[in-house]
Amino acid sequence: MLLLDDDNLTENQRDLIELVELAGHKMLMQINSTLELYKIETGTYHLLPNEVDPVKLARDNINILARGLQIDPERITLRVHAANADGIRMSIKTDKLLLDVIQMNILRNALEASDKNAQVVVDLSIDGKDFAMAISNSRPVPVEIRDRFFDKYATAGKSGGTGLGTYSAAIMTKALGGTIEMETSEETGTKVTVRIPMTA
Repeated sequence: MLLLDDDNLTENQRDLIELVELAGHKMLMQINSTLELYKIETGTYHLLPNEVDPVKLARDNINILARGLQIDPERITLRVHAANADGIRMSIKTDKLLLDVIQMNILRNALEASDKNAQVVVDLSIDGKDFAMAISNSRPVPVEIRDRFFDKYATAGKSGGTGLGTYSAAIMTKALGGTIEMETSEETGTKVTVRIPMTA
């Protein structure tokens, strides 16, 4: 973005411009993901893998959602369990667009379903030959939709909820050759775990 070349920007202004640029990319991603969802549903999707850093995706999605939902980013804890010493990045080979949408949708769902100021935890790890992502929040899934949590249009208790976020996350995960599962209880809250092959 040309604005970033201006030497007179404050650090805060630079951060806001970078956020606007990122939000623009995310909006385009959401538009493109509608086409990919259609391809998956009609059986015409073909996986085109590329190198992806899921840690960077998570940091970007946390930043966008915290601003967009007007929540304190401190509510979201990102934990990276990686073999490298600093644990700040990973590299897997998959469809970046689909993984981004999966991560964004599950994280948004967890935040919107949470109590105000409650923590949401994102765990990223390597599990054998798979990349694993678990997103947890403190509230249980309403009993009436637990058996159809990943079904199209299944929603309860959320104003404006469409039931498409978890549905699209589920079928996109399967399109990547992975698995998705949800665990929920009154005592422990809810955890959604996605596992996909590290190499497509």
